[in-house]
Amino acid sequence: MTSRTVYSREEWLICLLARQLRSGETIGVGNQSPVPAAAALLAQELHAPGSTAYILGQPDWPFEGTEEFFAYMQRGGIDVFFLSGAQIDAYGNINLHAIGGYGRPKVRLPGGAGSGVVNYVCRRILLFKTDHGPKGFPEKLDFVSSAAYSAPQVFRRGRVEGVFTPLGVLRPLWMEGVSQGIGQGEDGKPNGEGRTGEADGIAKEGCIGEAGDIAEDGGASEEDGMDGDTVVQRRKHRLRLAAVAPGVTPADVQAQTGFDLGLGPWRSVWARAADTAAAAGASVAERGQAAEEGKAALEGWTASAARGSETGCADAEERSASQTREMALEKLALPVVEQLEPPTELELTILRTAVRAKLERIYPLFARQSLG
Repeated sequence: MTSRTVYSREEWLICLLARQLRSGETIGVGNQSPVPAAAALLAQELHAPGSTAYILGQPDWPFEGTEEFFAYMQRGGIDVFFLSGAQIDAYGNINLHAIGGYGRPKVRLPGGAGSGVVNYVCRRILLFKTDHGPKGFPEKLDFVSSAAYSAPQVFRRGRVEGVFTPLGVLRPLWMEGVSQGIGQGEDGKPNGEGRTGEADGIAKEGCIGEAGDIAEDGGASEEDGMDGDTVVQRRKHRLRLAAVAPGVTPADVQAQTGFDLGLGPWRSVWARAADTAAAAGASVAERGQAAEEGKAALEGWTASAARGSETGCADAEERSASQTREMALEKLALPVVEQLEPPTELELTILRTAVRAKLERIYPLFARQSLG
C-alpha cells in the first residue's frame, strides 16, 4: 500500500536506500551519514532482519576505532557500503577533496576518509546525495577521490551499483545513442571511426588524482558506424537514468544533471510521453500509462514498417528511408525508466517510531528534525 501521507525528501531517500538492502548482508555506514544509517536500521526492521549494520558513531561500536574497522573491511567483511561526494561524475567517480584546481582550490573539502579503499574492497557500493543539481553531477570531476572503475588486472571485489538521490536512481549501464549527419573529421575519417567521442580524454586506467584522467576501465566511448552519416555511440559504464522518484519526470532529472543521461538528441518515447502527460497535469499513474502507450506505439510502428518494407505495401513506401531508420534507431536506444513507488504507510510508521528511537542515539538532531 502506497502512502498518501506527506513525507520529507530525507524520508523518501531513506526508504529508497533501505529497499536496496538484503537480509544476511553486512552493511557499513561511515561518518556523518544519518540518511544511510537510518536506511540500514529501517531495512533491519522491515525486510532484512538478518542483516548486520556497523554504523560509525553507534554506542555499541564493536571495533577498536576505525583502523580495525577498515582492516575488517579489507578482509571482505563488509558487503554493502554507502559513499557520497561533493561531486559525482558521469561514471560514478566521486570527489571529496577540492572544488577547482587541487593546488589552489575554490573550496577545500574534508578529504576521502578511506573512500578510495572502500570502493575496491566492498561487494556493493551505493552512492547517494541528499540533493541533486548540475554542480554536484558534472561530466568530469575537479579531483578524483575514489574511482568507480579500474584496470582489469587490479583486484576489485565489487562495484558501484547506482546513485540514489531525491530525484531518482542513476545506474552504470551501457548507453547507446544515435548521431545523424556527422560527416568527416579533420583527419578525413568519418566521425565514429577510430574516435572516442563524448568521453574522449576521460578514461585513464587505475588513476586517482586531478581529473581529466578519471579511473575507468571502459570510460571512453566506442562508436560503430552504421552508414555514411549515422553513428551509434556506445559508452561503457556511464550512469544512465534508471528510475525517477514519485512526481518527477526524466526531463526533471536531466535538467538537474550536468551530464547526458541518455535522454538527449535521442530521447526515449517513455520520457517524451511521460513529460507530455506531466505538462498536462496528469497524475503519476496517468504518466506511466501514457509512457507505456507511447512505447507500444513505437514498437507497433517499427514492426509495421518492417513488414511493409518486405511486402512493398503503400503504407511503408510513404515513409522515407531516413524516417524509418531514425525511428528504428530510436527504438534501439530506448531506455527503460522505472517510476518508483512512494514510501508506504508501513515504511513511514516504522521510520518515525522504531528507527527514530535508535537513530537518536547516534544522530539526535537529525532524528528529531527529519523523521516525522
